[in-house]
Amino acid sequence: MAVIHVDDSRWDSMNCAERIQSACHAAVTVTSLLPQNSCAHISLLLCNDARIRGLNRQFRRKDRPTDVLSFPSDGFRTPDHPNDLFLGDIALAFESCRRGASEASVSLADHIEHLVIHGCLHLLGFDHDTEENFRKMSYLETVALAKTRTYVP
Repeated sequence: MAVIHVDDSRWDSMNCAERIQSACHAAVTVTSLLPQNSCAHISLLLCNDARIRGLNRQFRRKDRPTDVLSFPSDGFRTPDHPNDLFLGDIALAFESCRRGASEASVSLADHIEHLVIHGCLHLLGFDHDTEENFRKMSYLETVALAKTRTYVP
């Protein structure tokens, strides 16, 4: 489901590929948005603050690092696999993720799992721009996290 690109060697010691896959699957399944027998694909970049800051500046006009960025696709399907759907790209920054985990008093692995779910929900069209949307997205995050681990933010 998720193709993981490691752009910063600090991610190598995390051994989080399995949890990332599980988080992506949980986020997609709790929404029930994809047709049955379809497979969602996501590209995930594990980078550092400098790289994500450049992406944030280029695409969001915000010149600062952030923990997670999501770039939804237009629902691209390949002719070879018409049931497969490419949802888009997610980027995670190591330093910002580590800071966020510390601030939330959770493990880095748990925080990353939560951010992957959050990013996947953005790829699926969810946002937290209004109070109602925030509540709905938070609920879906909590349900997805319950499917992956016992951690709930």
